Amino acid sequence: EEDEVSVLKRERDMASFDVKVYRLQANAYKGELNTQKEILASRTKEMERKSKDLESIQTQVDEKNKMLQAIRRLLPSAEEVVPEKRAQIEAILDLMGNDS
Repeated sequence: EEDEVSVLKRERDMASFDVKVYRLQANAYKGELNTQKEILASRTKEMERKSKDLESIQTQVDEKNKMLQAIRRLLPSAEEVVPEKRAQIEAILDLMGNDS
């Protein structure tokens, strides 16, 4: 009976050791998961910031394009001005990226 008790104690001790190992592994996995969550949150914030920056830049570009279109509409065509001024009008349109 004493041998049986010592065997059971040894099995209990081994099971207790296994539980401790599993807990350590679980804590390590949990730590890695938390680290990955932090990295993901940081990257998500960075992407949101960059997205807002891009939206702001796109808004500025759209506003400038509207202004250029308005200026193009206000400018007379090269054919409508006296020959001496045609080169100036054409140069202005070229500088503005004459895509009309």
